[in-house]
Amino acid sequence: MAKSILSDLNCYELIQASYAAHALHFLTKVKIFEFLVTGPKTLDELNSLSNAQSDILDDLLSLAVELKFIHKNNEKYVIARKGLQLSKASKSWFRGYLFVWAEQIVPGVLKLEDHFLTGENAFKLAHQDTIWDYYSKNSEANEVFVEFMHGVTNQSLIPDIVDELVVGSARSLVDVAGGIGSLAGALASKYEELLCIICDQPANKSNADRHISALGLKNCQFMGVNIFDAIPAGHDLYTIKHVLHDWDDTNVIRILTSIAEAMRPDSRLVIIEGLIDREFPETFDNPEFIHTRNFEQRVWTPGKVRSTKHFQSLCAQAGLHIESVSPSRGFDMNYIECHRNSN
Repeated sequence: MAKSILSDLNCYELIQASYAAHALHFLTKVKIFEFLVTGPKTLDELNSLSNAQSDILDDLLSLAVELKFIHKNNEKYVIARKGLQLSKASKSWFRGYLFVWAEQIVPGVLKLEDHFLTGENAFKLAHQDTIWDYYSKNSEANEVFVEFMHGVTNQSLIPDIVDELVVGSARSLVDVAGGIGSLAGALASKYEELLCIICDQPANKSNADRHISALGLKNCQFMGVNIFDAIPAGHDLYTIKHVLHDWDDTNVIRILTSIAEAMRPDSRLVIIEGLIDREFPETFDNPEFIHTRNFEQRVWTPGKVRSTKHFQSLCAQAGLHIESVSPSRGFDMNYIECHRNSN
């Protein structure tokens, strides 16, 4: 059986790991990894560059060395391969996620007791707004979130989906809430005869058009709509990836109903989501991550990682039925294929 990270750690070790993560976030925030990308630096040089007024940097750098994010050669610190992912130049999704976790999600975790007692969303309790209102009012926080989402989608999720998603005989595809077109663009690149439509809020149009143009795609286009009310109708295949876990049941039903009303009787919908009841093979690394992912989602958004049975109920209320469920290589993805109920 593959070694499980969390199940082999005791409570003390888990707490120590959280300290390490916060230390790495701070070092990233004060640009230590950026400074080291340009070349080795002494402690005095790093203190000067980061305007440090405290002697704590020496201790944090020692921790980063032990964690192998930084090396120390003589009296100079050198960025390690692991540390490169925390530099902006790497464009790794890990850097964006570290900021989202430390600055946006952790404050919500600290409101967990209030959430437990009141039922109010923990993120809202911490930030005075739900996630989407918060991002609409805080451009810097939204930029960090978009950086993370764009990175994790393109670097971690899209390669698996493009390889695993069964397109079949479909000639047209609508990716619902598809952002700037990471998934639709990747599928359009692979299937040149497949018309791929990105369906999202009109504000995403300029970024989506730039993305489509950069890929040189002729078979991909953006349509600005309200996904709760009007999905482009009459297409062969509809996809919606990692969107429903952001919403409560009432809004999930609204979104699925909107898609169902757009579908032809022979159209397919593929919901790409994690499943809390997924059965992982013994060789799968860290199956417990789906539960920590659910905890994160519950703190962060009004949604959650749902079970197969839960999706069956939501789909039924939206006029859909589930035909099949297929797991992805990724722990947080499954392909839930749905068809519209016959009248």
